[in-house]
Amino acid sequence: MYNYSKLFITTTTISLVLLVSSINATTNNHNHEDYDSSNTPIYANVVRYNNGSPGQCITDQPYIYTSYLTGACVDGWRYYCKGNGAQVVYQAFESLGCTGNSFEYTYNTGKCITDKNFNRDGGSIYSCGTNYTIPDNTVSEVEYNVPCGDDDGQAVTVNAMVLGSCVPNYQETNQSFIFSACTEDTLTTQSFTSFNCSQQVKENTAPLKPFCLSSSSLVSKCNNN
Repeated sequence: MYNYSKLFITTTTISLVLLVSSINATTNNHNHEDYDSSNTPIYANVVRYNNGSPGQCITDQPYIYTSYLTGACVDGWRYYCKGNGAQVVYQAFESLGCTGNSFEYTYNTGKCITDKNFNRDGGSIYSCGTNYTIPDNTVSEVEYNVPCGDDDGQAVTVNAMVLGSCVPNYQETNQSFIFSACTEDTLTTQSFTSFNCSQQVKENTAPLKPFCLSSSSLVSKCNNN
């Protein structure tokens, strides 16, 4: 249902891959967005926290920064902003092309909320804006709507995982991981068989490299300057 980054591990490589195959993203026109009447790209942004009780956001303990290009149809779902940026809406369709019946979740911006699909032990803060954020001390994954090597594309989804932060794996029971270190070319990951990164089972260092398709690309980068 949701777009989220997940660690994909083999014996030779580690990549951040999107669970919903957002590599097939397209941008559709729609009538929901009223945040900005110009042609400026608008992003629905969310910062997620995994510390404290559900719904509690501790400002110095986020584990991921995520942004979605509003109006981009990504394998059957899309985000948009409304109410002059007062709300972020997630819309899921019955078809991959974002047509037919759909359902929506609406999130008020600027408030710490419980999003049970992502925050068993924390909260999320949503916002709308014309830019996305990739902070220092993160490893980022940016999906573009153009092939690798094309500099004219638009970022469709952005995920920036905080280095050293425990990241719950919401697709698997009692699993979590930590991106512990990265360089320009490699990413080191610690994997755990507990939801709170307390029972380490392995550590792996592998190449950090782009994932390229004919019409889109997924670029990972170490941001530890």
